[in-house]
Amino acid sequence: MTFESVLTIIILVNAMATITLWRTAARRPEKLKRKFRNRLWRSKPITPKHEPPPPLKKGLFVREPELQFFSDFEDFANVVNSWLADPDVHPHNSPWRLQELPESELSKLWGGSGPTYGRTYAVFHNQVRIGEIEVKPDWKYSTQNPRVTVHIELDWVHGEIEVQLEGLASFYLERRQSLRNEAAKAKQQT
Repeated sequence: MTFESVLTIIILVNAMATITLWRTAARRPEKLKRKFRNRLWRSKPITPKHEPPPPLKKGLFVREPELQFFSDFEDFANVVNSWLADPDVHPHNSPWRLQELPESELSKLWGGSGPTYGRTYAVFHNQVRIGEIEVKPDWKYSTQNPRVTVHIELDWVHGEIEVQLEGLASFYLERRQSLRNEAAKAKQQT
């Protein structure tokens, strides 16, 4: 046997072993570590630490609908989280929470001609951040016409979800007003 023959056999065996390992690895999904599984499924929900973006200033790409949206949605994450933690709505305490992020220039809902402004939220399931939500106002947004576009991106979900949720803004504004009314009643009673 010549040196070239031995080298050729070694290369072929190495190639077959590599292909077999690739096939085996491709068939088995990576097993989640115990600590991660516990943080995801068995822990308590996070206490959100919101980092709201700085206020927008009217300009070339910031019109009245964006300013109104920013004002209307300043406590969106708090209202949604209070609803998620409400024992009357979720008797077993929902594991989901939102945490506002400081980015106001959106990347997923970019309009294509200049910056697109809105609010960004991290999505948590118990102690694990599993995605992001971007919310931007419709071009005719107002408090009376609260239409928004929402982009939801979650890890461990195949693909991305982009939807128009017409009822989201209305639900939020109604819930926020309800919470404000309850707080005013409680203040009057004391």
